[in-house]
Amino acid sequence: MKTDFIKLVLALIVLVIGGAAEEILPKVAGVGWPVLMASSLFFAMRRGVPEMVMFAIAAGAFEDALCSLPAATSSSFFLAAAALIKGGHAAKAMDRFNKTLEARVWYEDNAPHDLMSQAARFGMTLSIIMDIAPDNAAATDLALQLRKAIRKDGYAWGTTQANAWGTGALAKYAAHFKHDGNSTATFQADQKEPVVIDANKINKWDLQPNHTITVTNTGDNTIFILQHIDGTPKNVPQTQSGVLKLTREYLDKNGTPATTFKQGDLITVKITLESLSDIPNLVFADVLPGGMEIEDPTLVTRAAALTDEQAKPYGILSPKYIERRDDRYLLFGDLSESGIAVITYQARAVTRGKYVTPPSLVEAMYAPDLKAVFTTDSTFEVE
Repeated sequence: MKTDFIKLVLALIVLVIGGAAEEILPKVAGVGWPVLMASSLFFAMRRGVPEMVMFAIAAGAFEDALCSLPAATSSSFFLAAAALIKGGHAAKAMDRFNKTLEARVWYEDNAPHDLMSQAARFGMTLSIIMDIAPDNAAATDLALQLRKAIRKDGYAWGTTQANAWGTGALAKYAAHFKHDGNSTATFQADQKEPVVIDANKINKWDLQPNHTITVTNTGDNTIFILQHIDGTPKNVPQTQSGVLKLTREYLDKNGTPATTFKQGDLITVKITLESLSDIPNLVFADVLPGGMEIEDPTLVTRAAALTDEQAKPYGILSPKYIERRDDRYLLFGDLSESGIAVITYQARAVTRGKYVTPPSLVEAMYAPDLKAVFTTDSTFEVE
C-alpha cells in the first residue's frame, strides 16, 4: 500500500514535468488535460513512472494534432460514407451518403482532395456514385457538368488527373445507361392520343397547370425527363443550404437586429452569404416584405452595372449588376473563392402594419441545383 502511495506521489510530480515537456514539444496532436491526467496516473500505477512520462508526452502530442485538424466537410463525410459502404457497412452509412449528395459535395473546394481541379472532383464523385448508387439523380447531373467542363482546346479537362477521373466516370455512366439506338417512349397529355417521342432529338413541351402527363418508356434504354416550373409557390419554401448558405437580418439605426420599426425608420438589410466553393454567375434575390421600400442611394437609377471601385466592399463576391426593384433587391455576380460575403442595402419602413417576411434566394444561374434559401417564421412590423 505504501509503495502504491509513493508511486502515486511520484506520478503526480513527474506528470507535471511531462505535461510541461509536452507543451514545449511541437504541437502535433491531443486529448485534453483531464483525460491525459487520469490516463497517465492509471498508467503509472499499472506500469511505472518512466512509462507514464512517455505516455503523457505522446498523448499530449496526439491531442494537439487532433485539435489542429480542419473541421470535417460534407466531402469528408461523403468519402468516409463511401468507404464504409464499400466495406460492407451500407446500413450504417447509406443515409449519410445520400445527405452528402443532397449537399452537392462536388462543388466544395475546401475538401481533403483540394489539389484537384473542379473537373477532377466531378469525375471522382461521379465514379464513386456509379459504384454505389448509379440511379441517383446526382449521377446524371454530374455527367452533364463533366460534359460542360470539357475544354475546347483539345485537352479534354486540362490535366492528366482530371482526364483520368472524367473518362473513367463517364465510361461507368455510359455502361450503366446503355444506349443501343432503340430508345422509344410515348408522351400523353390527359386522355389525348399518345405521341411517340423521337429518340434522336430533344423533345420539348409547354404544359399548363392541372393537367395529367404520362411518359411511358417503351424501349430498353433509360430515358431522362427534365421539368422546368415557373410560377408562385403556394407555400413558403423551407430554408435550404449546402455548398451555399444564406442568412438575412434587418438592422435598426444602431445596427441591432429587429423585426419591428417605426414608420419612416431607415433599415439596413444585411445578407450573409457563405460558400464552400468559388461559383460564377450567381443571382441573389431578396424579396421585400409589405410595408418596406428600397432606398435608392444614387437617386439616379434603380438598375446599374458596378465599377471596380464600387465592387470592392463586397470582398470575395464580385457584383456585376444590381437592380433595386419596387418589391425586391437583385444582385448578379461571381464568387471568386470560398468564404463569407456580406451584402447590405438600405430600405425604409413606410406603411403601418404586420407583414409576412418573404424568403431570400441565391442561385447559380447555370447550375440551378446549386442554391440556398433563407426563410424565417418572424413577421415584419411597422408601427
